[in-house]
Amino acid sequence: MLNPITFIMSAYHGNTDSAVGLVILATIYYISQNKYLLAGLIFGFGGWLKWIVILACPVLFFALPDFKKRVKFFVTAVCTFSVSYFPMLLLVPEVLFNSVFQYGGILITTKVGFIWGIIIFYQYFIDLYSKLFIFPIVESLDKLFYWYFTHERVIIAIVIISYSWLRRYRSSAIDINKTIGEVFCIFYGLTNHWGFQYLVWSTPFWVFLELPFAIFILVSTTGYIYLLYSLVCGSWFLVGKWDFASHPYLSKPILFFRDFSVSVFLGSSLYFFVTVALEKLNFFKFKQIVRILIYPKHTK
Repeated sequence: MLNPITFIMSAYHGNTDSAVGLVILATIYYISQNKYLLAGLIFGFGGWLKWIVILACPVLFFALPDFKKRVKFFVTAVCTFSVSYFPMLLLVPEVLFNSVFQYGGILITTKVGFIWGIIIFYQYFIDLYSKLFIFPIVESLDKLFYWYFTHERVIIAIVIISYSWLRRYRSSAIDINKTIGEVFCIFYGLTNHWGFQYLVWSTPFWVFLELPFAIFILVSTTGYIYLLYSLVCGSWFLVGKWDFASHPYLSKPILFFRDFSVSVFLGSSLYFFVTVALEKLNFFKFKQIVRILIYPKHTK
């Protein structure tokens, strides 16, 4: 509730993005109380607000203890979800599928580059490569990145499902919240789309992450959004009119926090995935070694 990102997004956009985390959090609470019908009802209602709640589906599917409880939860959720969309499915199915279910976010750009995504690092790499080398491989790299760009949603879905499966034995309420927070980090780190308000989807789950990641995420995203919005609305107190189109040039501090934010999410997502994979393989107890390096004084 006290997260600065929540304040800024709710004040300026006035949309339902801030409710996404609340819906998922309430769902997990009622799952922990063994109230699967009520949990499914709330989760299905969340689909009325933003279909992005489905990012939590793989985590919830693998975390639920048995097949019967999974059926009870997901059947209720799907039925509740369908109630809202069924009339539109009968009247204008093409609009529903094209405008809602196929909506993958917007690639927003400025005069100095994109506002989010690993595409910014690709641009940096191409610029640096062009200055240092003359070998004609840029076209091949463009094709490779374009392939990733066009298959981005499928790739992210595969990574998230794989990660949720690897974390399937962490089924307590706290662990589920933590896994969902990590899934959102993976999503933010790998995507090139969506707008400003998407960062608010996961704010309730940041507190479940390990402290270093939570601090880095809070500082980087708050710095980025605050500086960006102070520019866009023309006020350090964020009291002006929000006008993005009239501010196509981003300052160096804004670009720094943008790159910092994307780097934090990308780096943390890679850490989460590699750590849980190696943990399953028990590869030299990798996670314990990393924790000793991070918290040497608190590790017995």
